[in-house]
Amino acid sequence: MNLKARAARIDDVAAIAAIYNEGIADRIATFEAEWRSAEQVYRWFDGHHPIVVVEDDDGVVVAFASTSTYRDRACYARSASPVDIVVSVSSVSPWRL
Repeated sequence: MNLKARAARIDDVAAIAAIYNEGIADRIATFEAEWRSAEQVYRWFDGHHPIVVVEDDDGVVVAFASTSTYRDRACYARSASPVDIVVSVSSVSPWRL
């Protein structure tokens, strides 16, 4: 199996949400408790925080990495893009640990 990373597109939001929610359900990838809808993931596409997906040979998104603002506090406002980084792999991927 070959994997290919690429910039995420708007049409990936459902796959990203599904993979994110798998991490919540199995408690392996996050301490988050609130599932994300495709609409919520859509809002991650703000033009400031990159999102990358990984596709398998069939073009199925099997993983993603995203960034978000680290803290909303004023002391971070002028810093060079503090971020949280999330990497999640689909449970159907053979690459999942």
